Amino acid sequence: MGVRLSKWFSSSWCAVGQLVVFDTAVFVMVRHWSSSIFHEPLPDDRLRDPFPLPRLKQRGIADRGLCRTTARRVLRRNHVILMTNRVVDSLNSLFFGGAAPSNVAAVDRLEDLPLIQCLAIQDIIAAVKRLGAGPPADNSGASKALRVAASGYLGPEVSVGDVVGMDFSCLSLPSVGTAGVDLLSALDEPTRGVVSEFKDRMLQDDLTWTAISRDSSDLKLYNDPLLNDRSNYIQFLQLLFDRGILSFSNGCKGRVGAFTVSKKDKVVEGQVKKRQRLVLDCRQTNQLFRPAPHTTLGSLASLAEMELEEGSNVFMSGADIQDCFYAVHIPSMMQDYFCLGFDVTREEAALISGSNSCDFGKDWVSPCINVLPMGFSWSFYLVQQIHQQSVLRSLSIDEDALFLENRPAPSIAKHSVTSMPYCDNIHCMSTDKDLCEEAKRKVTQDLGGLGFSIHEDEPASTSFFTLGGEVDGEAGQIRMTAERAWDLIRAFEYAASHPISPSIMQKLLGHAMFFSTLHRGGMSVFRSCYDFIEKGGESRMLNRRERQECTVFTGLIPLLYASIRRPWSEDLFCTDASPQGYGICERQLGCEAVGQLGRWNERWRFRRLPPEEWAPRRRAMGLDPIADVETVLGDEDPLPEGQDYVIDDDFPEVPLEVVDPSQWNTSLIESGGQVNTSLLRKVVL
Repeated sequence: MGVRLSKWFSSSWCAVGQLVVFDTAVFVMVRHWSSSIFHEPLPDDRLRDPFPLPRLKQRGIADRGLCRTTARRVLRRNHVILMTNRVVDSLNSLFFGGAAPSNVAAVDRLEDLPLIQCLAIQDIIAAVKRLGAGPPADNSGASKALRVAASGYLGPEVSVGDVVGMDFSCLSLPSVGTAGVDLLSALDEPTRGVVSEFKDRMLQDDLTWTAISRDSSDLKLYNDPLLNDRSNYIQFLQLLFDRGILSFSNGCKGRVGAFTVSKKDKVVEGQVKKRQRLVLDCRQTNQLFRPAPHTTLGSLASLAEMELEEGSNVFMSGADIQDCFYAVHIPSMMQDYFCLGFDVTREEAALISGSNSCDFGKDWVSPCINVLPMGFSWSFYLVQQIHQQSVLRSLSIDEDALFLENRPAPSIAKHSVTSMPYCDNIHCMSTDKDLCEEAKRKVTQDLGGLGFSIHEDEPASTSFFTLGGEVDGEAGQIRMTAERAWDLIRAFEYAASHPISPSIMQKLLGHAMFFSTLHRGGMSVFRSCYDFIEKGGESRMLNRRERQECTVFTGLIPLLYASIRRPWSEDLFCTDASPQGYGICERQLGCEAVGQLGRWNERWRFRRLPPEEWAPRRRAMGLDPIADVETVLGDEDPLPEGQDYVIDDDFPEVPLEVVDPSQWNTSLIESGGQVNTSLLRKVVL
């Protein structure tokens, strides 16, 4: 029996019970109901349960002669009431296992409610106010929201990340003369050794190359149509060479294509400037290299595991690494694998480089990318390694002080400073504002010493926006931005009222699940929508159950945030289920012991081998290419030998005394449809 815990939800609205005492003045049962999960509330003269939550009364503008300021204040108040009622309906719907009851009375004064309901409604109102008014609910707004899930779903507008026709004037490239970073010099051991010996450590085994060649024979690289014109192609190469990211190779070993995707517009001197990101089609080259190792990053979800003590605030500061990938120059022998689609003559190469004195060695040479290409499967991993090693070195901290997925969150109280390196995003955190700012200065100074350019410096603050979310170090909350939340609300509202395809619904649910990583209660809403996706087919109107799931989720969105001040519970629960029944057991343990167990997730028991622990590349030398059939058939297994999951030695096992059966009590057991509910209230509240 394994025991792993998550933090206890301390917010009032999360105290969802299945046995409930209700005030008949607020809610009147219209029928007796029961199922194997939900059971009819039974009054016991104690009004301490939250459900069903009451709705709030809407207030109209009785006097049309009100001044504009007063009328707007009333409208803002009505908006808060409307959104609060949507949240209440969603929570009641989850509790009753169906549509929210329609006969829940509306109340005018929270003071007249039982204390637990009053506190719950107050929490909901606070969450709604943080979300703000949002954009108007019109089709254009819904169209924009749906493009978050699938670009180009409605309308001709271009979204960030869409493939667009190349425009040299819009290309976002490093400025002329930007200092570069040498990949080998920037890496620490053992990662440096992996790159310096990339032919043995990073390339596929020789015996797999035959299979790779066979499988990729029909793979055609994508180039922007603009580059099919020779003069445009030469101009493109000149631009890359001037920006320091193009070289020439006499030993081409791999080809890449070039195209562009849209970036977020930038305002320069009051003018909106369109921008494009250069991306390389590295599919063929990626097949020649072993699959990229698992990159362990931080995330908003990992920040949500932070534990902030009462009386303390957390400060966060940061900056961005400018042109992060373009700044990292790769070894010359590795550049041979990133040659662009068309070779050029010696004369054209001289024109591109602006020098007639260069000895290119051959009549035809291959222009190649000399920096980490965006599209190369290893680029993200290598940049992350450079950033992470720089943070550890400059702050003199160990890896346990970093916020990383699949690892327990560092103690913000134990460490004077912590960090979350994320590719080109610098993040430093501390409960001391000055220490937080000093930590950022040390990291940016170290990265600058490697050759990176740093921009968009953000001073230490208790309110910090990053990765599409907000870290509120004063309130002790991690939440998505209001803009992102409203995009998702409008998208699901549109999906519930218009024909929608399974593919669009799949993307919407992907965004919903990402949103719900901050509060995993949101993941429990959808079932019928997943069935809709699995069945496939053409666009259609959603049925009643599918619409209900969309409506319930939109109501929950204001509540899908993480509280980093929530405490651990002394109550442990262990559950199990089978087709024949299910059961819940419980015991009590001190909060400190519970926290030591709950900070580790059972999924983290295994880890993947890092590249420095991989088996060296197998050579085909010694095999006769004619007599040995193995050299002809190749190796069908593209996975590198030894890159498997292994047991993580740092993973702590649950002590035997914790799972001692004599310390556990059976709280609920169901078998054959019979449920023992004698302890149900204690379990679910």
